[in-house]
Amino acid sequence: MTILNCECGNEIFIMDETEATAWQCEQCGQWYDFFGVKVPDPADVQPKKSPHLVNWSAGEDL
Repeated sequence: MTILNCECGNEIFIMDETEATAWQCEQCGQWYDFFGVKVPDPADVQPKKSPHLVNWSAGEDL
């Protein structure tokens, strides 16, 4: 188990076996990654499509 300390003083308990990549503070709503670094809400982040990953067989163009 890992414990993150939020800026608001709340502790966020993380089970190390989880596949999650971000955890939200129950008191203030701030999101943190596994290392305790603030991150944006994962639901608001749009995945970036890499220009290096093109599926030529599906007819995708750059």
